[in-house]
Amino acid sequence: MAESTELFSLVERVYAGALLDLAQKAGQVDPIAGQVSQLLEVVQQNAALLELMRSRSLGVKRRRLVLDRIFKDKVHELLWRFLHVLNNRNRFEELPRIGKAFLRLVDERHGVVQAQAYVAQPLDQATLDRITRGIAGKLNRKVVVTQHTEPSMIGGLRLRLGDEVIDGSVATQLRRIEQQLVAAASQSARNGFDRFVTEEA
Repeated sequence: MAESTELFSLVERVYAGALLDLAQKAGQVDPIAGQVSQLLEVVQQNAALLELMRSRSLGVKRRRLVLDRIFKDKVHELLWRFLHVLNNRNRFEELPRIGKAFLRLVDERHGVVQAQAYVAQPLDQATLDRITRGIAGKLNRKVVVTQHTEPSMIGGLRLRLGDEVIDGSVATQLRRIEQQLVAAASQSARNGFDRFVTEEA
């Protein structure tokens, strides 16, 4: 599953959409999604593999041999061919983000919303479940919440649903109060200056 905090480029979305179209036509969306998820884990755990495939010194043909040696007969033929398309167009290094964009499209197809919860301290399971049920009830969709710890938040909760941020953190509240105080002081100074100018006139 792709984290909904990520914003994908047009190119990444186009390739991800093309893979989803092919998977739908083959009736293999879920199996392909499972393999893409596993593939991303392999790449994430093996930086040497991604660096190897990024190397322009190898050339398309030599990279194709590496691809065949690693992935042929180990992933669905449709996914294997897709990897070759990325290689032929010198876009294999973009596989992690294209893969994540594809997984997000699959989530959307299944009506699943990925929510990211940012908290100062890890939430207990009961609280996390309550938040998940609350979001699901509001959206009337299945929701998967992943929490991230950010000590700098001081307290509270910040939620991200796609491009939308719902911020209830203490740090944000403090910043808002500070902004209000600065604005009030600035307005007061302006009013005092206006009165001074008027009186002098």
